Amino acid sequence: MLGVAVGSFAVLTLLVSYLRYRKMQLISLDQVEGEMDASAAVMVMLTALQESKKRQEYTLLLFEPVMAEKVNALRDFLHKNFRKEDRVFLLKRGSVLAFLQCPNEHLPATARRMVPLLTEAGFADGQLVLAPVVRDATHLLSLLEMKFEPSRSEGWVIHPGDARDLVYPEGTRDSEDQDAEAVSPGASVDPLTGVLKTELVPGAIRRLLAAQRRMGHSVTLVQVDLDELETYNASYGREIGDAILKQTAAVLMENCRESDLIGRWDEDAFMLCMVGKDDDLLRAAVRMSNQIKRHPLLQGETQIRFSAAFGLASLPNDGKNPVVLLERAGWALQEAKKRGRGTCVAFQPSLQPKASVSTAGENRPESF
Repeated sequence: MLGVAVGSFAVLTLLVSYLRYRKMQLISLDQVEGEMDASAAVMVMLTALQESKKRQEYTLLLFEPVMAEKVNALRDFLHKNFRKEDRVFLLKRGSVLAFLQCPNEHLPATARRMVPLLTEAGFADGQLVLAPVVRDATHLLSLLEMKFEPSRSEGWVIHPGDARDLVYPEGTRDSEDQDAEAVSPGASVDPLTGVLKTELVPGAIRRLLAAQRRMGHSVTLVQVDLDELETYNASYGREIGDAILKQTAAVLMENCRESDLIGRWDEDAFMLCMVGKDDDLLRAAVRMSNQIKRHPLLQGETQIRFSAAFGLASLPNDGKNPVVLLERAGWALQEAKKRGRGTCVAFQPSLQPKASVSTAGENRPESF
């Protein structure tokens, strides 16, 4: 009986908060400067889910600094560092909620990027919760009201512990997401590099391209291939090859946005799917390539230098079909390999092989 009463009280609280929230919808949520209680924040998230386009994923990061007097400054810092479309709220419990349009599989990488920034900005200690936003009010309310045990360690403590064990509460996954490719982000992360697993990359690319194409945005596929990784494995051992892959993945994650996709594409390759035109992203690729070359691995007193080639193709200029776009990014990568180590090339029609069987072009099935 007690459990039923508690559940009924939680639903009633959410209903009252919902009515209060409907009143404040005339005000832009970005203009809400005061504190918000957890139930009102839940209604904000549920309303956004209800109004969002199909397959738009939302995630939350809940920050609780050790020094309560810094919570307002933390809210302001996060508001400046997230994108305009993301929302940052100050909760009455003394924590800050960041409500993001971000694929769930990107949360671990987001956490890894946020912690150094927080520390550098003077927010050295606290608790950070990472979670998908699902259509379950009770689950969301329990996340926002989570009770933290005092931490004895310095720095930010991330929940879940390794930032990879994100799970959905039983029965709360949306029906359109229940397919073979829809798994928890914990199972979606490549254990060596921390980016999206190879087998999940095609589906993620298809969804991202379809969403951005509906909104009329340019999107660029970037194939990244390490130069002669097999030579490093043969000369120095597999452990050095793995270290090269890890370091390359770290550079990619540092230079990409939360909305970009980063996946392991092959044994020695990565795939990026980034919103923007290839002219702009070619400059970003050159910057990443230079960073990779400037940071050698150290083995004793020996510096092991390595590089990566980048091939780019952009939607809609270079193709609207994912298969065509992938093929053309591959041709750009082949040209980059021909021109030398660490080279970046954007697709041009002259790069298409004369003997290629691409006559079906945009009419080919959108799968790979």
